[in-house]
Amino acid sequence: MKKAIIISFYESSNLGDLELSSSIDKILKDKDYNLTRYNFTTGIRFENKEKFNLGNTNGFVFNVLKIIKFLMKFILGRVKYDIMVWKHITSKIWDKNTIFNEDFKQTDIVVFAGGNMIMDTSPAWPYLIKKYIDKANYFNKPFYFLYVGVGPLKYKNSKKVLGKSLRKVKGISVRDEMSKKIINGLVDPCKVILTADPVFSNPIKFKNKTFKKNEYLNIGICVLGEMCFVSKNEFLAYIKNLELLVERLSKSENNSLKIILFSTELLDYKAIEYLQSKIINNKYVTINKVRDLNDLYELYDGLNFLVGGRMHSMILAQKRLLPFMGIIWQDKIKGFSILTNSVNKMYTIKSLKEELNYIVNLIEQQSVDEKILLEMDKTNMELQRIVTIGDIII
Repeated sequence: MKKAIIISFYESSNLGDLELSSSIDKILKDKDYNLTRYNFTTGIRFENKEKFNLGNTNGFVFNVLKIIKFLMKFILGRVKYDIMVWKHITSKIWDKNTIFNEDFKQTDIVVFAGGNMIMDTSPAWPYLIKKYIDKANYFNKPFYFLYVGVGPLKYKNSKKVLGKSLRKVKGISVRDEMSKKIINGLVDPCKVILTADPVFSNPIKFKNKTFKKNEYLNIGICVLGEMCFVSKNEFLAYIKNLELLVERLSKSENNSLKIILFSTELLDYKAIEYLQSKIINNKYVTINKVRDLNDLYELYDGLNFLVGGRMHSMILAQKRLLPFMGIIWQDKIKGFSILTNSVNKMYTIKSLKEELNYIVNLIEQQSVDEKILLEMDKTNMELQRIVTIGDIII
């Protein structure tokens, strides 16, 4: 049996990353590869996939570590701090790790897979990619990137490091047009294939329901955390506009209205608590603590409409035929909207406020429009075809 090392986000606190990693594992297993999995950010072999649990975001230890991390970044600066962590990982975990070296020696291929991996929002990531590629090159192993997102790349050194490291890549499949445009500036465009997120090929579907007007209206809002925004002011503007949206929806004539706040990312629950504090007396609003994918599936089964935040909250909604709209907080959302024919349902933070009445009408109409479900199902069939194009492993 052939052997493959897969480098992905196996220990992420983001449910979308976990679903993505699982989908890619299946693609390689179906090709009869024996998989050795490494978590991208730590360089540690991932042995067992236990049930994902978000845990307690208010724990004392969690808050102390967050404060220490903040102080270190403030003193050293974001870039120096991340590079310092990267050097610690490689010197303490990788360089003297005989298992790590033996895995690379014995494998047939190395696959970087899924997520927004080729980016420098975390400035160390291009250097992490380089370290892995250096190891693959040392043992003369071919390497690929499958279904990755690319960008943003803000630093010149990041582009320089990636450009040199990716020269020997066998192929790269990217999940959207924005990613393709950026990566074409770093590698030979002939090596780049445009595809879609592999979660779209996941065969599991949520239970479909037919919702009748005035029966009940359950609206899910996937709230984005502060880390998703370029500044504190932008985050506060986003929260304020969500507050306005909730207030406007609460004036609906539907007496069975429910507004459920949640996220597919652990760290976003601080923002959810902050938003709730602004609308504490709203009887229609509840918080759903999504602890694993089964929780998310159960939540989506009971929703009529999703106000998307994290990209995979919308990918999973599209896959499960749940009508949605989204907030453009990063360019990858634009790429996603093109693939899913939902460009006209994506809003900037500013337009979320300016077009509030139109958005509320959109939510109320599409939550009971069965034609929307038929259109989404047709789009899903096309997306499944596009996903197969990105499978470039022989």
